[in-house]
Amino acid sequence: VLMQRIRRRGITAEQDIDGDYLNSLCDIYSQFFHSYTRSPLLVVNAENINYVDSDDDYTMLLNHILSIKSSRHYFNPLSSQK
Repeated sequence: VLMQRIRRRGITAEQDIDGDYLNSLCDIYSQFFHSYTRSPLLVVNAENINYVDSDDDYTMLLNHILSIKSSRHYFNPLSSQK
């Protein structure tokens, strides 16, 4: 999904990013945030939403962000487009 979104954005400097590098980066971020406790944390599975092109998906994500007051939250939404 990430590589598809990078290609679709069409930013020249991003087109040659190696897939293995992105996978490694995602793993490192996951490890870091797995133990992160310094502030509220929202983990979003963005695989099925398109908050760039869908106002409904963007609003759904924004409302969820604004509702968070403390601790860790997981958000696994389905797209409004489906």
